[in-house]
Amino acid sequence: MNKESTAVLDLLPEKERKIWKKHVGESSADPYSSASLHRRMRDDKPYSIWQHPFRQPYLDKPYRLWNRRTPEGFRMVIQKAALLGFTEMALNLTFWFLKEFTEDALYMLPLAGQLSQFAQRRINDAILKSEWLAEGFSDVDNVGLKIGWGSGLYLRGANSEKLLIEIAVGLLVRDELDRMWTQGAEQARERLAASVKHKWLLDLSNPSVPGVGINEAWEGGTQNVWKLRCKKGHLHEPVASWPDSIKDGKLVCPECGIELDETDKLHGVWVPLVEDAEYESFRLSQLVSSTVAPETLARQWKAVQGNPGKTQLFYNFKMGLPYSTSASRLAPDYLRELVGRSQHTCKPGGRGCFLGIDPGEPDCWYVVLEGSRIIAAGFETTFDGLCDVMRLYEPAQTVIELEPEVRMAKAFARKFPGKVEVFDYIPGSGKLGMKTEEIEGITLVKMNRTELLDDAFAPLKKGDPILPSDSPPELLAHLAAFLRIKQVRSGGGEYYQYQKSGPDHLGHAYAFAFLAKRLGGTTAEMPTVGPELVGGKSRFIPEGETPRWRL
Repeated sequence: MNKESTAVLDLLPEKERKIWKKHVGESSADPYSSASLHRRMRDDKPYSIWQHPFRQPYLDKPYRLWNRRTPEGFRMVIQKAALLGFTEMALNLTFWFLKEFTEDALYMLPLAGQLSQFAQRRINDAILKSEWLAEGFSDVDNVGLKIGWGSGLYLRGANSEKLLIEIAVGLLVRDELDRMWTQGAEQARERLAASVKHKWLLDLSNPSVPGVGINEAWEGGTQNVWKLRCKKGHLHEPVASWPDSIKDGKLVCPECGIELDETDKLHGVWVPLVEDAEYESFRLSQLVSSTVAPETLARQWKAVQGNPGKTQLFYNFKMGLPYSTSASRLAPDYLRELVGRSQHTCKPGGRGCFLGIDPGEPDCWYVVLEGSRIIAAGFETTFDGLCDVMRLYEPAQTVIELEPEVRMAKAFARKFPGKVEVFDYIPGSGKLGMKTEEIEGITLVKMNRTELLDDAFAPLKKGDPILPSDSPPELLAHLAAFLRIKQVRSGGGEYYQYQKSGPDHLGHAYAFAFLAKRLGGTTAEMPTVGPELVGGKSRFIPEGETPRWRL
């Protein structure tokens, strides 16, 4: 045992020393061995997952899976409750990775605005407290980039996609995945693919709703659950039997009712529900925490009864489970019921309609409204194809999203002056109301994402006869993909945000058509459209041919 190991043992209580010797190996063999030898916490004690009161035995296996023999492309997913020590594990993994492999790493949070506080309180403080880290890091002043052992530790927000360009990293940590913008989170994963080796990925988050984000990722992995064994030998996962896992303020075995104490919590085991998955996944609740009393959870559970929003927060942050209320989405069965009551069908053409377009790669999706009713939904593979849709329906007003085909969207708007306005979502949870501005001779309309989607979906939620009786299945699937989730700001306060559970292009196209109707329109003649729109291949429907219903 080296001098540094002896110094660590001297700081530990006698009861902890045997545990420490058993679980800590060579100093650089894995992230936990490294952290336990080198890290000092705020109380000046060495980092330990076995030391009272922060006993976290469930971290042992996730730590050990990261080591020198971990294969390229390894992924770990952690669906967790709050305050269980996984973020500290992620930081220790990152520090160890930089030292061991001298390859760049990217640590991602949902918002760029969170980085400064995170860098100061979690990273800079750790460096100042630990001589090993202080010697390894040569530059810590830059919030977005720390230099450790000659390698870069990039800190980025998922809402800052431009800052992710030209970064190639061997380790990517996406902390609070469910609160991230999907496009930014996926952009970060592309940076991982650009690495020449390792390509390790750690995703961790409190869940939101079933089948989305971290829960979807957990379900795709080994689905490890932390099980405790009672004194009669019954093995169970406490959160699986919630709320019956607490009785009279005590954690109990659901089979025999016997109380489980702190010693029982120390001897839990990870049990995979799926053996042959492509990656490791874990889930954990505060029921096994050494610092959260069962009676506290029971009291908090009682306080949220009757409040769907607070119930969701309890499940997400205390139980580490996804939860969905009836108000979270337009359920598929409900949408099919609306279709069954419909008195109108899709139309192959029209005049004075309202058109919404969600351009993407490779397809451009559209929805046509006649009044407030949907009369067409589909997609075209080119912007020239959208010109055919304009000719067939002669919309009074059209709204097309600016992103991601910025140049093409602007060219499309210029081709139909007075008929097309470009739209861009206002990021964030504030800034309500519609804004307009002139850019390069065209009108740009901006609106808060949640506000527009709330307004557009309100008639559907009221049961208005909007959907046609022959609605394409994809239209219903895209509308049902929107999940309205309550979020909590870091400084307090709550707000709602839409996330998606699958393809949602037609839902956005419908919202843009709804906005086009609100903006009104013009009775001016439709401009003649030629194949010179924006270059590329032109494709026009011959005179008299009906649209191709691709859905």
